[in-house]
Amino acid sequence: MPLTQPGDKRSLYKFKVVAQNACGSVVNYAEQSMARCPDVPKCVLSLQAQCSLMIKWGAPYNGGSQITSYEFEIETANYGRFAPVVCNNGAQNECEVSMDTLRAHPFQLRTNDNINVRMKACNSVGCSQWGDTPHSRVTVQGKPPAMSQPKGTITRAITTF
Repeated sequence: MPLTQPGDKRSLYKFKVVAQNACGSVVNYAEQSMARCPDVPKCVLSLQAQCSLMIKWGAPYNGGSQITSYEFEIETANYGRFAPVVCNNGAQNECEVSMDTLRAHPFQLRTNDNINVRMKACNSVGCSQWGDTPHSRVTVQGKPPAMSQPKGTITRAITTF
């Protein structure tokens, strides 16, 4: 029987084992690591010059087993459904999603839409619950300004064949 209380974040539990037969009993104590799913991560969003969405988070408690991946879903508030988004640099505790991706199907992001992100952490036991954080919403203001034309005079052109 574990000597820790439910909800205790420790992953090392102590057990008392009693073996008994006609000759008597033997008591032994053992410690056992009992991994569980990680805690729910909390994320913060920011827009990078209206060109991409940056998701950043702190690693949650890992449940006694190393976190192996993070899963993300993005919803635009005007459509009310979440869709998965792939992030390859999740090990760095940040994920950048381009506005081109968000403006395409299935997100179909438009100017003045709100974006909501939820994420979960996974380890060898399983995944945490989806986490919605109140400050995980941003509003897209519009497309970035057009790039300006270069100024100056071209003095020499290089041609290669």
